[in-house]
Amino acid sequence: MEQRVNIKFCFKLGKTEAHEMLVKVYGVEAVRKKCVFEWFKRFRDGKEDVEDEPHSGRPPTSTTPDNIERVRLMLADDRRLSLRMIAEELKISLDSVSNIIHEHLQKCKICARFVPHKLSGEQKQHRMETSGDFIDVCDRNPQFLETIVTGDESWCYQYDLETKQQSMEWCSLSWGGPASQKMLSDQIQD
Repeated sequence: MEQRVNIKFCFKLGKTEAHEMLVKVYGVEAVRKKCVFEWFKRFRDGKEDVEDEPHSGRPPTSTTPDNIERVRLMLADDRRLSLRMIAEELKISLDSVSNIIHEHLQKCKICARFVPHKLSGEQKQHRMETSGDFIDVCDRNPQFLETIVTGDESWCYQYDLETKQQSMEWCSLSWGGPASQKMLSDQIQD
């Protein structure tokens, strides 16, 4: 309400930089630029009241704590669900599902990125320790390498990569994103 009064004040003075002024005063709590434009249009059209007009119809009831929890559980079970799939399952509107996911659960949808190998920090540490052990053993026993059997072929089953849409997952806004492995047809047999 206070910001609307300030917007009206700026409008009356003919100040077009109202949004910038609100940001200086209110910081992240300032209304969006679009909202300032809408109020300027209302004042230009002769509206003087800064109060909200009464809304018709019933208030939204789909964004309930129960539905928020149900959406959270569905995404925990399968992060690749689409808005439409969730809406159909819960029998609520797409807008409500979108609002729950973005505003209440603070999640966004991102695409998986391709990386050659997906190793955790623990796996990388284990590889370093194992490699160090091999070097130590080779230093102590030069014949050690002759006792190791190696192969030069790796076999992988070929499969069709997912489309960009299929690889999209819901994740928290602060999370870096998923990583998936990419197999190329020339990697089937080395």
